[in-house]
Amino acid sequence: MVIINIDSMREVAQKFWNTAGTYPSYGDIKDRRLHELNYLVPKLKGTKSMLDLGCGDGALIKCLLHLTNIEKYYAYEMSEALLANLEGTSDLIETKQFDCYEPTELPKADATVMAGVTTFLFEDEVVDNALSRIDSPVLYLREPCTINPEDEYINKYSEKLDSQYSGRYRTVDHLKSLIEKHFEVQDVSRAYPDELEHTPSTRQYYFEAKKLNE
Repeated sequence: MVIINIDSMREVAQKFWNTAGTYPSYGDIKDRRLHELNYLVPKLKGTKSMLDLGCGDGALIKCLLHLTNIEKYYAYEMSEALLANLEGTSDLIETKQFDCYEPTELPKADATVMAGVTTFLFEDEVVDNALSRIDSPVLYLREPCTINPEDEYINKYSEKLDSQYSGRYRTVDHLKSLIEKHFEVQDVSRAYPDELEHTPSTRQYYFEAKKLNE
């Protein structure tokens, strides 16, 4: 029987991101980013303001600055070190440190992108709390999900990242059920082709969702 220590895993994940000065490259990050932009740019047409919740080092926003007519970006991220990469980029970007475990209010925006965040939120109630604070009519949430019948917990040393790594990979149905407490999920799409997936048991998905009562 595998014993899952959520507190320990959360500490590993928070230490990993709080000490990261750059976003992990993985080697194929540019190819992944291209697929992400091909997905998001058409959907963001006409969007005037956007929140990137869990923006990392701001690489996505820097691309969108050149590819869209978005007039205001909110870049929120737990790691101050990662946020520092956006300093001086553009007056259109407002940055703020945001911890989903001690959340503050989120800004009102036309759209919210939340990518690669819920994997490191190990408790469903923390995911629910974060989603409840999103004040946008539309949400684009990208996350790796396990293709196994039950959620998958990872807590081990990663040679690729040269660091201890912890994450919770929920099933598509589980993550969808959390989103649907606050949004109507309108589409679930694969984010990357098979050759860009990093593990045999997970697949990256984009959930497109509309805020309930909007």
